[in-house]
Amino acid sequence: MKKLYFAIALLTFHVATAQIVTINVTSGTSSNSVLGLSNYHASESIYTETEIGAGNFITAGTAINHINFNVVTLGINTTVTNYNIYLQNIPIGTTTLPSGVYNTAGYTLVFSGTYSPNALGWIGVDLTTPFVRIAGTNLELLIERTDNVLHTGYVFQTATGNTVGATTDPNALSSRRYNNTTVPVPGTTTLIQTVFRPAIQLMHVFTNDAGLYSLTNPFTSCYSTPQTVSVTLKNDGTATIAPGAAAVTLHVRGANIFSATINNSTSLAPGATENIVFSGINLNNTGVSADTAYVSLAGDINQTNDTVKSSITTATVISSFPVTDDVEGALVFSNTTSTDWMIQNGNYLNSDISGPLAPHSGSNFYLFDSYDADAGVTSKLFSNCLQLPASSTVNISFWMSHDNSFAGFLDSLYVDVSTNNGLTWTRVAGFGRYDASFALPGWSQQTVNLSAYAGQTILVAFEGVSNFGDVIGVDDINITVSGSLPVSLVDFNARRYGKVNNLSWNTLQEFNSSHFIIERSTDGRNFAVIGKVKATGNSSSNRHYAFTDQSPVKGINYYRLQMVDIDNSAKYTPIRSVKNIGAVDLLIFPNPVTSLSKLAINSDKPGIGSLTIIDAAGHQVLNRNITVITGDNIIPVNFNQLSKGIYVLKVLINDELTTSRFTR
Repeated sequence: MKKLYFAIALLTFHVATAQIVTINVTSGTSSNSVLGLSNYHASESIYTETEIGAGNFITAGTAINHINFNVVTLGINTTVTNYNIYLQNIPIGTTTLPSGVYNTAGYTLVFSGTYSPNALGWIGVDLTTPFVRIAGTNLELLIERTDNVLHTGYVFQTATGNTVGATTDPNALSSRRYNNTTVPVPGTTTLIQTVFRPAIQLMHVFTNDAGLYSLTNPFTSCYSTPQTVSVTLKNDGTATIAPGAAAVTLHVRGANIFSATINNSTSLAPGATENIVFSGINLNNTGVSADTAYVSLAGDINQTNDTVKSSITTATVISSFPVTDDVEGALVFSNTTSTDWMIQNGNYLNSDISGPLAPHSGSNFYLFDSYDADAGVTSKLFSNCLQLPASSTVNISFWMSHDNSFAGFLDSLYVDVSTNNGLTWTRVAGFGRYDASFALPGWSQQTVNLSAYAGQTILVAFEGVSNFGDVIGVDDINITVSGSLPVSLVDFNARRYGKVNNLSWNTLQEFNSSHFIIERSTDGRNFAVIGKVKATGNSSSNRHYAFTDQSPVKGINYYRLQMVDIDNSAKYTPIRSVKNIGAVDLLIFPNPVTSLSKLAINSDKPGIGSLTIIDAAGHQVLNRNITVITGDNIIPVNFNQLSKGIYVLKVLINDELTTSRFTR
C-alpha cells in the first residue's frame, strides 16, 4: 500500500537585517484568535527568543515596525476599529501564561487604530511606535479589540504551543484570551489559557527598500535571434519610489555575454511592482550562461533583497542522424521542467510493484516518478534541438515500462513536439503505464512518426502525466531519418540466459547495408570480434537480428555492433553489458525485506536445490527445497516469521552454493 506523508513544519526565516520572521510552529487554525467571535476581544501570547532569533530586532535600525496575522477564512465586517496592539520584553524563562487577570502595565502600546483584514494571507498593520527587543528575553503580545462589533466567519492561522531551544511543545499554554459582550478592562478582566496562539510575522520594513523577484529566463532551447529576460522590481519599503529612482542591472556571463541597466518607468507605491524587461540578449552560443540582476536605490540599506541569480541553458543543435540516447553516455534528453524526471541507476523497486524494474539495457534509464507526484502533475523531459532534413521520414522509437499496479490510477506518457523553442507544445502520441499483462514490471517498444516536422528545428519531449499511480521508465531512445545512414538501429540488447548470452537488435530501415560484426570486451575499452551476421541490404520495414555468445567470460561481458555498409563504411552501436558472475545469480528485493519481498534466481540450467536462512547467532531459521528452470526464477519466501535483524541466505543448486545477506 502506498504511504502518504504530511509534514507540519516551523517556518522561521531570518535575514541578516531581521527584515521578517514568520512563526508558524505546529500550524493550526482558530476562529477565536486575533479578532474573536464576540463583541469584544483580548488576548496575550508569548513568542520565544528561539522562535524570533536572538539577534533580530535588537537595534533601533532593525526594530519591529510591522506585524502580520494570517487570514485563512475571510469573514464579514472587515474594518476593525478600536484595535490596540501592545508588546513587552519578558524573562526568557517565561514560556506559558496561566489563566488570570491581564494588565497593560509594562507594555508598550505599539499600535492603536484600524485593522483591515480584507483579504486572505498575511494581513497586518504598520506600528505607530517601533519596538526594540532586548537580547536574552522572550516577547509578549497583547491584543485588545473594543469596537463592540461582531466579526463573524473569520478563521486565522495559529502557531500551536511554542519552541524553546531545540524542543517544540505543541501543548504549551503560551496564550490566553477573552471573548465576550462586555468590554475588557485591564486589571479586572480574566483571560483563559489556550494553546492556540496566533501565527505571526514580525517585520522591520525599511523606508527606502527596492527588491528584485522572479527573474524569468527563456526556455532551454537553441536560439538564432535575440532573446529577453525579465525581472520583477518591487517596492518593499514604506516610501514611494519615484520614476527612474531604482536602477536595475542585468549581467549575463558564461557561454553568452550581456550587460545593461534599466530604471523603473513608473511611480511605485509601497508594495507595488514593475516588470523590467531586458531585450536584445544574444543566447546563440551553446552552453550555460549565468545571469545576475541587482537593484540600486538611494537610501536603501537593506541588501538582502537586492540581488537575484539564475542561469540560462542554450541547447545543442543536432543535425546528424540517427541519434541514440541510451542514458549511459552523452544525453540527448537531458532537460526537464521539474524534479519528477530523474535518471535511475540500476533497478527500481517500491512496495507496490511485483518486482524490480531493471534498465532495458545498460545501467541507467529515465524515470518519471508518478508514484510520489500528486494526481494531475505533468512534467516534460525534453531533447536538445533537432534540425530535421526536409523531405524525409522521421521516427522516434523508445522503450517504456509497464506494470500492473494501481489499475484505478492511470498514469500517461505523451510524446510532445515544440516548433517555437518550448513556448508551446503539441501532443503527437500517448501511451498508458498500466498493463494487466505485465505480472512483473517490463518494457515495450513504441514508435512515433515525426515526419510532419521534416525540414524544421524542433524539441521533442516525453511528457509524464501523473494520476498518483506508479513510476514510468523510458530507455533506449532512437531518432531516425530515412537515408541518413545505411542502417537505422531501433534497439540493441544483451541478456544472460543460463550459461550463454543472447544478443538481439532491430532495424527500422536499411539502405545498402552489408553485415553486422559482433564484438566483445572484458573491460569496456578493448574489443575483439566474436561473430558476424549478414544484413538485409535494403529494407523499409522492421528487421530483427539475433546472435548467441556460447562462451561468455566470467565476470562482466561488454558487447557492441559494427554496422557495415557495402562500401565498408561502418558505425558502432552503444555498448551493452551482461554480468556472468556464476552458474547461479541471486537477488532479494526489496532489501530490507517486507512481506512482499521476493527472491530472484538466475540459473544456467534446471535443477532441484535448497534454500536456507541463518540468523546473526548462526541458528538456522528456515530450510526448504526449491526447483529452478534455466534462466530467471521468482521464488516467493515468507519473511513475516523473522524478527528484526541481519540474516544470511544460502541457495544450493546443482552443487553450487550462493549466499547473500539481507535485513528484516
